[in-house]
Amino acid sequence: MLRSRLTYANVVATLALFIALGGTSVAASSLISGSKIKKASIPGDRLKKHTLTATQIDVAKLGAVPAASHATTADTAAHATAADSAGSAAVADTAASATHATAADTAGHASDADTLGGLAASAFTRSERFQVGTADSRSTTAQTLLDYPDINLRVETDGAADFDTSVIVHNTGTSTLQLVGDSGGGNIFAGQKATISEGNTGLDSQPDETLFLIQTNGRDEVLVDCHFPAAGNTTGIFTFCTGVRANR
Repeated sequence: MLRSRLTYANVVATLALFIALGGTSVAASSLISGSKIKKASIPGDRLKKHTLTATQIDVAKLGAVPAASHATTADTAAHATAADSAGSAAVADTAASATHATAADTAGHASDADTLGGLAASAFTRSERFQVGTADSRSTTAQTLLDYPDINLRVETDGAADFDTSVIVHNTGTSTLQLVGDSGGGNIFAGQKATISEGNTGLDSQPDETLFLIQTNGRDEVLVDCHFPAAGNTTGIFTFCTGVRANR
């Protein structure tokens, strides 16, 4: 029966099946395991792109590549900058607080000044309204005793070495000043000077004193009171003047 069914076609089919099974076996037995691959022998261009992931790669062992190192430095610098900015912000905030404290303190003082002793600021004489000056009457250089530049009035010594009991009233402006004393009034013209001596044009002056009033066209007034050292005094030879200013 076997022979009667053995045909050429059956033989060929059986042979083909054997070859196919044998070829598969040969191919499977030809595969190379990883242990047989030489280290560092496979170039990167033999790997399919995007096939290696964190599953195959231990990222912790890669280390920092140069760019990543710079990035780390930049990050550190950024943190340092942020920290510095935070410090600056803190300082700025402190400064702002100090400024606010200063402003509050100033505001407090301003409030006090508005009602100092229960009196308004207008009740007090401004510092430029009252002047005091001393100078050596024997100086060879004219020395300023009182100076009111906004009304062009300056009281000074005569710049002579001799001992005297007088002062010079200097009109430093372009308008006329009026001099008022016991004996009446007079004018001191622009750029001119007048010598006022003890007992000369005084307003009831006392010995060793001269007292006079200077007026401007704008109705500003300065009352000048000068005291002179006693004749023959060789120590502390100073002329002492005070000036009190008012507006009318």
